[in-house]
Amino acid sequence: MERRLFVLAASAFIVAAVLGSAWITGQFTTPEVDRAHGYVSELAARDQPWTRLFRVCDALSGLACVLGVALVPRVAREWPGWLALAAYGLLIVVAAVFPLDCAPLSDPACRAASFGHRVHPLAGGLATSAVLAAMVVLGSRWRSWVSWLVTWLSLAATVLTVTALATGRGAGIAHRAQLTLIAVWLVYVALHLLVADPCPATQ
Repeated sequence: MERRLFVLAASAFIVAAVLGSAWITGQFTTPEVDRAHGYVSELAARDQPWTRLFRVCDALSGLACVLGVALVPRVAREWPGWLALAAYGLLIVVAAVFPLDCAPLSDPACRAASFGHRVHPLAGGLATSAVLAAMVVLGSRWRSWVSWLVTWLSLAATVLTVTALATGRGAGIAHRAQLTLIAVWLVYVALHLLVADPCPATQ
């Protein structure tokens, strides 16, 4: 039974990674969003043609992540990492429910200031912090060089994204690298669950 839960959890994380990478298609369906300098979240802005598709994919990705965490049998000293990963999934759902009104980095005319437009970047920032925390906690428990490599690269991509947003140049490239690394890490989590020996659950 425990092995089945690991397989189901791994499947959920792979689904989360795939759905969370739906933005890749946006490079072709929404050319108005600048690929080099536009934030990926701008693809799901309310005024963009495929907003519903990207918002649904993001929401389902977050829910799949939460489901994966719920299915994972608890392992000693790993629960803070799984809790952070669940928080990441929930915050992704919040970001999908409250999208940007327009694309501020790609459209100079964007001057939206609605509640959702303000909530979205906050939820996105908290989600990034949560997934990075999950990477650190679970990486320290698993002691895998692959996990630590992806974690450090994700931290570097996050720093670059914040810097690019502050300067207004290159945010698109940095953010896309960051999201790609998060998706890779989710796939790695799935693979780790599939190959790891079942461990005793915490009391």
